[in-house]
Amino acid sequence: MKKLNMRKVVSNAFFLPKGKMTRAIITSSSAINRKGESRIKVVRSSTSLHIFLEEALIGIILGDGHLSKSSSTSNTRLELSMASTDIILAYYIYSLFIYYYNTKPKKLETKSKNNNKLYGSIRLKTLSLSVFNK
Repeated sequence: MKKLNMRKVVSNAFFLPKGKMTRAIITSSSAINRKGESRIKVVRSSTSLHIFLEEALIGIILGDGHLSKSSSTSNTRLELSMASTDIILAYYIYSLFIYYYNTKPKKLETKSKNNNKLYGSIRLKTLSLSVFNK
């Protein structure tokens, strides 16, 4: 199987609509704004998602994703599980919501009880944030 350069896939193959929020999403997390706050803090502390990310979130929920809470008083998080063959899709979704994740997509292997086959999957979990509470 051919190895993929995921940095190249994420940075070159996909796009976001132009706008103020897009620059905040795409810009490096180490960038500092005029007030001295990192962009990652600004994006994570916002109370709403950009319209493009909101529409993407709806599509993800209609597909492989779901929203969950760890308790009734906690914030909501986005969770995804998909087959390991969908690695490009997983990294695309990761690139859209990159500031809402603490970790990269995790590759898991599950052993079947019936025939001892190994099945690969990819799991993504965002941080629990108020932007997903809508």
